[in-house]
Amino acid sequence: AQGVRAVPTAESPWGIWLPDGRPPGGGVWHLPGWEEGLFEVQDEGSQLIALATEAKPGERVLDYCAGRGGKTWALASLVAPGGLVEAWDVDAEAKRHVAGLRAARNGAAGLVRVLDDAPAPSGTVLADAVLVDAPCSSTGALRRHPSQRWAVDEVGVERLTAIQLAILREASQLVRPGGRLVYATCSLLRAENGCVAEAFEASAEGAEFDPLPFGVLSGPPVAAAVGPPAPCHQRTLLP
Repeated sequence: AQGVRAVPTAESPWGIWLPDGRPPGGGVWHLPGWEEGLFEVQDEGSQLIALATEAKPGERVLDYCAGRGGKTWALASLVAPGGLVEAWDVDAEAKRHVAGLRAARNGAAGLVRVLDDAPAPSGTVLADAVLVDAPCSSTGALRRHPSQRWAVDEVGVERLTAIQLAILREASQLVRPGGRLVYATCSLLRAENGCVAEAFEASAEGAEFDPLPFGVLSGPPVAAAVGPPAPCHQRTLLP
């Protein structure tokens, strides 16, 4: 439409890809439907992460590291109608972004609640699914920010993995019995992905969970391209 060529994304049932790049005349933000909230700009991997929660209409989902809310709104589309997505992030500015104009534009304000305080097991209703898109080295986003490669060092990665494991253990306490916990980063480093997941699985909190294969994804995992083959409940998505 509008003279813009589009093809379906390889795995996400939601996405379309523009093979010719940014449309002329101001990019996708000037296409019909943007102001009405009919589409978002989002990587296919981010869409698949939201789908991996297997959230369903009417469920309660917690986006534990919501950032600026891209996956929050993807989750909202899964729990509608009748569900709720609670969004939490330590960054107050990011939370204001989720609760502001983006909520009104997406027309999903009634499905999303931005939390002022960090959720605690004793002070909240446990969620059917919790998504932890943890802070990381961002090595998976080097195509957008090539200079980031010079900001990554071994000490910094070790610090991040400790934070990631701590966040994952905290978030696991917010999942109802029988619920689902999804951990993700935008890093390509095994130290921040498989190693953190395995450390969690070996912890007392992780012992309460069983691995959940990526049933929503098709095709062979691509983890072997950047390291050893991953278990069926781990997945590396390359852009």
